[in-house]
Amino acid sequence: LFRSFDVKYAGLKARQLVPVDNSVDAGAETVTYEQFDSLGKAKRISDFSDDLPMVNVKGSQSSQRIQSYGAAFGYSLQEVRAAALARKPLERMRAMAARKTLDQQLDTIAAVGDTTAGLVGLLGLSNVTTNTLSTKAAGGLTWAVATPAEIIADMAAIVTQVVVDTKEVERPTRILLPTSQFELINSTPRSSTSDTTILGFFLGTHPGIEVMSWERLAGAGAGSVDRMVAYDPNIMNVRLLMAVEFEQLPPQQKNMAFVVNCHMRTGGVISPYPKSVAYGDGL
Repeated sequence: LFRSFDVKYAGLKARQLVPVDNSVDAGAETVTYEQFDSLGKAKRISDFSDDLPMVNVKGSQSSQRIQSYGAAFGYSLQEVRAAALARKPLERMRAMAARKTLDQQLDTIAAVGDTTAGLVGLLGLSNVTTNTLSTKAAGGLTWAVATPAEIIADMAAIVTQVVVDTKEVERPTRILLPTSQFELINSTPRSSTSDTTILGFFLGTHPGIEVMSWERLAGAGAGSVDRMVAYDPNIMNVRLLMAVEFEQLPPQQKNMAFVVNCHMRTGGVISPYPKSVAYGDGL
């Protein structure tokens, strides 16, 4: 029995971690979103007052370009005939390869963006809160030398930072960790006398917050250090702009071969509300 052992790649998590906004029209070149704030202050008045303070609203606009990405696959007439003889789904396999290539590209954009195209990812937003990790008793910031209590304090601090900086407007419900740090807290006991892991203890004391791993966080921080991210995965706070999902065009014949073009259109990740996302670097 013949089996195909294909090369394995890390799972694509961007769509699980960033809400996807498919409301962008396929023909859009840019996405513009508006933000309004109210101005004014009330005051105490008396009967027949005629000097009530006026209130107003002010607005601002932000725009993000939509970029196209493409990949193609092809096959010759003879390849099709040979594949049919060997009972191998050549066309489907190459179509899946094109889809996988574009999916991987989108995952990268959603994570770190594309500087050449002016796109930003979740791990490279500019309007974020920065949380400074505590210096550990053993020295440095990394969790490799940290005690369980110090790790828990770092995780609690990044949540608190968002709540304080936004004056309780925002509260993170998710923390993302690099794979090695996630595995560390998922397998290390809270203490020598505890049957609860560091992760289990944190989740028990911070209900409503989930902790997930993402291999892309390794080296994603300033100076290529590991990064922790805390945010609320609400589409109002953070979203991945998609104007065109994977689209496969009809085959085009050229001489004795066929070419199939595929493409997608995305605007990367935007976060309309400042400081609703927090980064912690150096863990």
